[in-house]
Amino acid sequence: MTRNLTAALLALAVAALLAPTAAAQTPRIDPLAQQMRIEAAVRAAGDLTEAQRAQMMVNLEACRQLGLDPDAIAPCFPGGPDEPVPPATALRLQSELIRAGRADLPLEPLLAKIREGRMKNVPDAALVAAAGRVNDDMAAADRLLRAAAADGLTPAPDPGAHRHEVRVVTRAMWRGLTPEDGARLQARARERLGSGPCATADLAAAAETAVRIREEGADPEAALELAGLALARGYTADDLAELGRAVVSGRMAGGDVDRLLGALSGGVEAGLEAGALGRALQQAGWMGPAETPGAGGRTGGSQGTGPDGGHNAGGSGGGTGGSGDRR
Repeated sequence: MTRNLTAALLALAVAALLAPTAAAQTPRIDPLAQQMRIEAAVRAAGDLTEAQRAQMMVNLEACRQLGLDPDAIAPCFPGGPDEPVPPATALRLQSELIRAGRADLPLEPLLAKIREGRMKNVPDAALVAAAGRVNDDMAAADRLLRAAAADGLTPAPDPGAHRHEVRVVTRAMWRGLTPEDGARLQARARERLGSGPCATADLAAAAETAVRIREEGADPEAALELAGLALARGYTADDLAELGRAVVSGRMAGGDVDRLLGALSGGVEAGLEAGALGRALQQAGWMGPAETPGAGGRTGGSQGTGPDGGHNAGGSGGGTGGSGDRR
């Protein structure tokens, strides 16, 4: 009897663990219902002029035609989940959403920057300027990746993966990568095509890695050169992320950043694979086993906040993540 009762209780416990919970299931409003709710809120908003109300209805319809997720765009319209922004500011933010949608760019970096600005109570003009800059950076990232694909790099396998790569490069640009830096990395990717394939995901990871190394105190030129060298020598997106972790780990162990980059550059020139770099650094006394990338040790790094609101300690992720689009 006791054994049967124990087995029954165990079965119930396992079933409870496997069953989806209410907390795990994020409720989402039906898109059509959300669209209608936003429309009703625009019609009822008392702080809009008739011209502003008419323009918001036009903007809402443009978002619908572009297939933008009503739940995602709601914060930029009256009746959204946050404190409402002034009508003039809301209209300009809506224009930025439409601009991104028409260019088939990911919405999340833009929405995250708007949320961040609202949370920090930045002035309306600065909020609009930040949204515009994210859009500019996304457009520049998109051009870079498309130009690289035209050069012969293997493009992203689907639109969602392309938007993911756009987000990676946009994050790097927000943190200081310039279009000129991107062009130089693109040239190193072209150089690699002479000996083997190269993907746009690798180029995106090189951009992320260059910025990550700079954030460890490296000379910007030296950081860009190391990332470009690794890209030209055949490092994949995952390899480049590991290269960035090697720099972070060496710095955490107290290594001089200039000497560290010199040692890593020598290893890349010598043809060492990314995993071998960490072991070489360990053998050279740069770090102990606990800091060696890929050895189960600590590999955390600089926590730069990108336009998508995320921290970038893990590198670009090698382009393997989902698109995460709110479209």
